[in-house]
Amino acid sequence: MTITSGVYAIRAFLRVDGSTVPVTEMKVSLPAERKSATWSAEVPIDSLPADRSEAYWAKENPKKVECICSVDGVETVLLAGTVDKLSAPLAETKIALSGRCLSAMLHEKRAREKFQNKKPEDIIKDLAGRVGLSTDLGDFGLKAGRFVQIDWAELAHGHSYSEILDKMCVDVGARWWIEGDKLTVRIDPASDVYSVDYKRGTPDQSDAMRVSIERNFQAARPAKVTTAGWDERKKAKVHSTANVSGVGSTREYHYEHHGVSPERASKHSKAKAKEHARHEFVCTVKIAGDLTVNRAKKLRLTGNIYAQDYDIESVSHEIAQHGGFVTSISAKSAKKGRKVK
Repeated sequence: MTITSGVYAIRAFLRVDGSTVPVTEMKVSLPAERKSATWSAEVPIDSLPADRSEAYWAKENPKKVECICSVDGVETVLLAGTVDKLSAPLAETKIALSGRCLSAMLHEKRAREKFQNKKPEDIIKDLAGRVGLSTDLGDFGLKAGRFVQIDWAELAHGHSYSEILDKMCVDVGARWWIEGDKLTVRIDPASDVYSVDYKRGTPDQSDAMRVSIERNFQAARPAKVTTAGWDERKKAKVHSTANVSGVGSTREYHYEHHGVSPERASKHSKAKAKEHARHEFVCTVKIAGDLTVNRAKKLRLTGNIYAQDYDIESVSHEIAQHGGFVTSISAKSAKKGRKVK
């Protein structure tokens, strides 16, 4: 399928176990919040290559799929993953396919052994490598690796690789996602931004097709987060509190952690306080298709009273024969100026 937008020729297709499969529609949803990316596509039966005919889909089990967008002949892999489902209405001349990114393997595999004397970043690399994923941990700074040994039965025995990864990331406010065949982990705010301007007027002026803001007034309230636990090494109770400013009465949250050091308890309470506050504003943007939008960036909104930076939570690309190429961004943030102490 080829779409002409200005001077750009845009084409979307699947590559299934090495064979090119044309599509009439494709949607790729790329979350940045510890979830699997997903894809869906509609494929015309009469355009299927001989080695990927309808008979192939009826009896074979595809191993790997790549969702690809080509702009003026330059190909970008939007997602690499699995084919999970087929829908084939017999009265129609097309089939519908859908699936997930390569994180599917992280959800399926389970750990049943200990990682002695390893830091969490080493464990992440180990688990990713077992399912064929490379890693980009950035400056992931989780230093208290000994907690894995102390609280291993709760953390890992019988748990999936993704659950272990979630545990180590959530406690310090880190995010993870899959980009191609690479596991990306980020704990610090992004330095790069993707800017969108929207000015109200007659008429409104914007470089976006649509910009929408939601505000959660409960998340706008001040928050007090307490993390309590037991330091196994010092045989002492651990207690850490973090506060985030806001408007209205204070909401209180309490978390219990066994085998946690004072340093990790402090990181956990601050990370949770920030997480509760960042649900205050949701900014949703719809723009003409743009492959430069990246989950590692921040969304910068300008030109109106909601102007500030937002953490990108998901990016979605939709490419259709009759609907063009559209990119949607969903981002969250607390109101600018709210501090965690």
